[in-house]
Amino acid sequence: MHFSFHDLENPYEVREDFPRPNWDAAAAWVDTHMADDYLDEAWTAIATAWLDLVRESLPQHYAVMSSENFLMLSGYEPRQVKQLLRTCEHCRSRILKLLPGVANESGFGPHVVLSFDEVELYYAYISDFYPEEGHFGESAGMFIDRGYHHIAMNHTYDWYLSRVIAHETCHMLLSHLPLPMWLDEGVTQVIEDQVLEGSGFLMNGEILQKHRAYWNRETIQQFWSGDSFSAADEGQELSYSLAQVIVRNLVSDFPDKLSAIVGNAHYQDAGNAAFESAIEETLGDQVELFLGEGDWQPRGDFLEPVTHPA
Repeated sequence: MHFSFHDLENPYEVREDFPRPNWDAAAAWVDTHMADDYLDEAWTAIATAWLDLVRESLPQHYAVMSSENFLMLSGYEPRQVKQLLRTCEHCRSRILKLLPGVANESGFGPHVVLSFDEVELYYAYISDFYPEEGHFGESAGMFIDRGYHHIAMNHTYDWYLSRVIAHETCHMLLSHLPLPMWLDEGVTQVIEDQVLEGSGFLMNGEILQKHRAYWNRETIQQFWSGDSFSAADEGQELSYSLAQVIVRNLVSDFPDKLSAIVGNAHYQDAGNAAFESAIEETLGDQVELFLGEGDWQPRGDFLEPVTHPA
C-alpha cells in the first residue's frame, strides 16, 4: 500500500533540520482507513514513508534498506548495512529467547534504525528528544520511545555498533514494561553481554572503593529513582556499574528468576516487591551483599515516576 505524510493535515514539523512527524495524525489516519487485519501493512508503509522523508534531509549517500524485521536508514555502503541488519536480526532473536515471555514485540510495523555517519547529524537528530536547552553527554546510540519507537546510532563508534545494537534492541523489546531505570539498564547490560558472548565488565578493589565512598543513605535513593543516572559527577558511571552488579549477582544466585522479576517489577517501588516475591529478599539485601551494611532499602519519599533515556 502507499502512504504519504503529505496527505495528512499538519503532517510534520521541521526542527533541527529534520522532519518530525505528527504521529497522532498518522495514528488517526490508520484508525480511519485501515481494518485490523491490515495494521501491520499500514504501519510498515508509514515507517517507510517516514524514513524516505528523513532521507531527503540527509546527504545524498544515505539510503533505506530492510531485513525481515528491520528498516534501516544509513550512510554506510550497502554491504555494511546488510551486516548491520544481520546483527539486528541476531540480537532480536537472542533477546526474545533469553527473556521469554518478557521481551516483547508489541505494536505493528518494522523495527526502525537511523544510523548517522556524521556526529553532528546524530546529535542534531536526538536533540529533539531532550528537554529544551537541556544538556546531554556523548553517546553511541539511543532508543527513542516517543512517537514511532526507534533506535538512533552514531557511526563515530563504528567499532562498537554491535554492542549498541544489542543494548538498544534490548531496551526496545522491554519498553512495554514499567521498569525502574536501574533494572532496565542493569538487565540490558547483562543481556547485551550474553547476546554477544563477551563482556567488558570490570570490578576490582579500586572500583569497589569508589562505590563504597559514593553511595550513602541519600545517594542510593537517587539510584532507585533513576536520578543518579544523569548525575554530573561520577554518580552516573557508578549507577550503571551498580545496576549491572545487582543484576549479575541475581543471575548468578537465582538464574531462573530474572524473567519473573523483570516481568513484575515496577518503577513505583524500584522493583522491590518483584524481588521479594521471586527470591524472598529485598533490594536493600541485594545492595548489602556488595556495599556492606547500610540503609540501602528504597524509600517511598524518593520514588517518583521518572522519564529516563534509553
